[in-house]
Amino acid sequence: MATIQERANAFLDVLDRPFPKKVLWLWGIIATWDTFVSQFIPESISKDFPKAHQVIAMTYGWLSLQTWLVVGAILVALISLEWGARHKWKLELATGASQRQFDSRRPLLACFWLLLIVAIVGIWYADISHWGSARVVTPPAPLPLASPTASASPTSASTPKPPAPPPPPWVSVEEIDSARKAGRTLLPFKPEELATMGYSNGAANMTAYTGKWVKASAPFRQLTKKTLGDKKDYLIVLVYDLWGTSLLFEPKKWEDRLVQFKYNDRVAALCQLYGFNNDHSAILWNCELN
Repeated sequence: MATIQERANAFLDVLDRPFPKKVLWLWGIIATWDTFVSQFIPESISKDFPKAHQVIAMTYGWLSLQTWLVVGAILVALISLEWGARHKWKLELATGASQRQFDSRRPLLACFWLLLIVAIVGIWYADISHWGSARVVTPPAPLPLASPTASASPTSASTPKPPAPPPPPWVSVEEIDSARKAGRTLLPFKPEELATMGYSNGAANMTAYTGKWVKASAPFRQLTKKTLGDKKDYLIVLVYDLWGTSLLFEPKKWEDRLVQFKYNDRVAALCQLYGFNNDHSAILWNCELN
């Protein structure tokens, strides 16, 4: 009876052949670049070579880590099936077993391979659809058109209603002047508007806004504490807006106040734009609560 060691040796022998080795190496390189290596590209490249960084940014983020692992498992299954079929055929030739002109099991094997290929394409399409749906900005619904019956007749004596006043600007002139006196440049955009601009124009083309101050005000969602790449601890507040903006606070200064926030409480802060996540949501740091 074959032992576990013998089965492991047979499995390694299957994967050690030239074609499977090339396929698995190619899968490993692409999956590693797509999920890990591309995340460690320094920010200096985006500033010195914005076009090159934009091209690089288009070559990753295709599939999630779980999907790449499923694709690798399916490749191993296909390689094992192919090796088993070839090994059986060589064994029949060596032992002189009778060969039938038509093997009824071959159509079943072809159908199985076809189902596996369809499964890979389906997983890829589902993951891409989910990835894209998380980034597509839903346009505002069009205003309803007035029905012909609602129009005023020539003999109607009703006076038209005055138009509704426009909403106040997100950042007032007084707030811009106050920030200027403090030596700060306050942008007139909401964080989700900056995220939409980064999605449309590319994050590499948003460096002119980096470091500028942004007014944030959105419902509280989640509070976490993490050590980031600069080896410093930050309190990260996620808020509910169109993209899911991240606000970074210094723990020593703001932890006592932030832990008091309840779910859906309004978080009003003044922050600097740091950059954008892979899902194009804005990252704001050096935040100060109002």
